[in-house]
Amino acid sequence: MHIVFHIGVHHTDEGLLLKALRSNTDILASAGILVPKKEDYRSILGDTLQKLRGEAASEELQDAVLDTILDDAEGDRVFFTNENFSCMHAAVFAQGRLYERLAKRSAWLRNIFPDFTVSIAMSLRDPATLVPDVYRSLKDAPAFPEWMNGLNLGALSWLQVVRELREALPDTPLILWCNEDTPLIWPEVVQAVTGHAADLMLEDQDILLAQIMSDAGLKRLRSYLADHPPRSVEKRRRVITAFLDKFAKPDAMEEEIDLEGWSAEIMDALSQQYETEVDEIALMPGVQFILP
Repeated sequence: MHIVFHIGVHHTDEGLLLKALRSNTDILASAGILVPKKEDYRSILGDTLQKLRGEAASEELQDAVLDTILDDAEGDRVFFTNENFSCMHAAVFAQGRLYERLAKRSAWLRNIFPDFTVSIAMSLRDPATLVPDVYRSLKDAPAFPEWMNGLNLGALSWLQVVRELREALPDTPLILWCNEDTPLIWPEVVQAVTGHAADLMLEDQDILLAQIMSDAGLKRLRSYLADHPPRSVEKRRRVITAFLDKFAKPDAMEEEIDLEGWSAEIMDALSQQYETEVDEIALMPGVQFILP
């Protein structure tokens, strides 16, 4: 069996990937791909993580965990998702850097199923916008300038995170993509994490576009694609880009960030570093990077 852990990160798909897969549970199950409800595994995986604390689970424990989660369901691939697999929300910038605990936590996850094939899936996000969103979600945080003093802006590096992840799990395939690209690559993301055959027809494939495009625009897009089925991935992406340019909800595509001290200069520098690092990460061995 192949286990896929989708570990987030925070403030990326906001649960839409699980929702899309859960709406296709029967179709996927017919292909041997199981997508259990989060409530069916969140506690048992969390408890097992704490019990093992990085040690490899025995064969008996692995079987017990899967039997408890899956009940009588049978399949070849299982998808688990939880943004807190990587760390708890308040620890995203522990030690002033980006996801300092992610590699260790991922290694712990992998050791729940040492006898199974495991992949780690993760959406990256530009730190220029991730930092404000994480801060605004924290409870009882100090004023932003004070909180920002605890950040090392030079250490907000996805390249460092992924390098550490590869070092911790050199034989574990990584499935990565950028959150900013998700509207254009959604079907490829779904296929990568499920491993479903290219000819398997899934429902609700525009669930993400429905969040960022006007109802009228989405209706016109569906009609256009029905009348003009794209002959390639590249053609579909060009069509979606054109419709987003015309029908995207302004507040969904452009985020207003008004935090004292979080200047345009800081954001530009972080975004440039992010783009450069993504190019390097995409070339790493063992990384399947889904690019538009």
